[in-house]
Amino acid sequence: FTNGFTNFFGGAIVNNGNLTLGDAVVTASQAGEDGGAIFNTGALKIIGSTIYGNSAGRFGGGIYSATGSLDLTNTTISGNTALLSGGGVYGGGTVRILNCTVINNRADFDNNGTGTGGGFFNNNLIGVNPVTMQNSLVVNNYLRSAVGGPTANETDGTAIATSSFNFIGLNGYSLGVIVSSTLG
Repeated sequence: FTNGFTNFFGGAIVNNGNLTLGDAVVTASQAGEDGGAIFNTGALKIIGSTIYGNSAGRFGGGIYSATGSLDLTNTTISGNTALLSGGGVYGGGTVRILNCTVINNRADFDNNGTGTGGGFFNNNLIGVNPVTMQNSLVVNNYLRSAVGGPTANETDGTAIATSSFNFIGLNGYSLGVIVSSTLG
């Protein structure tokens, strides 16, 4: 999937049902609203794939998952931008991230201070729609900044309920992540 474009949602893919992407590359797509590459309100599984170099005019430069479920396994989310929050991924609904790399994404791309979550923004209520992140790498994600260059910002939003054996870049800039190294 390359060079998708829409003025609205999901530059390359809009999922309202059940969709599994395996060994896919979704790149160079744009959405005027949410989900530069992918907009999800259904059940979406992405396995062994790359979501790279996409952009959104509001939320979720790579993926915007509004409701439903998002299951990322062995996937790289890199080089995506969002004008507001969730440079790599904007998560709502149930989100599971396993053995993934979220790297080099940017939020607040217009430099006005209204966005956050360079790598991942979690828009879930604790205990309502759980987010699980395991064995994943979230590094080198930023907010754009008009003064002093980019600011490190890995994750933000509601706390991630279950998190184990992850490497989250600059921990002081990773809000909303409960970091744990326990088995369970």
